[in-house]
Amino acid sequence: MNPKNYKIPTILAVLYWIPATLYLFSDAGTGSNSFLVPGCILGFAFGYGGSLLLALLGQLINLIVLILIGSLLYEPIRRMRANEK
Repeated sequence: MNPKNYKIPTILAVLYWIPATLYLFSDAGTGSNSFLVPGCILGFAFGYGGSLLLALLGQLINLIVLILIGSLLYEPIRRMRANEK
């Protein structure tokens, strides 16, 4: 897949990942936010019983996973738009 095809999924993933990461590392993140919690799962899992560094590593892995999922979901849309031209 062309790296240009990752542009929109990467932007969308980062726009979701930043608030999720802030939610994970904030003191106000003790409650449940059902929209942001999926973006915190790996960070929470790696950071639970570990350190903030492991939580950050989990969040970075989570960002990569979000980009890959976004590119898989965006690919059919990109193909439809390419066929219309």
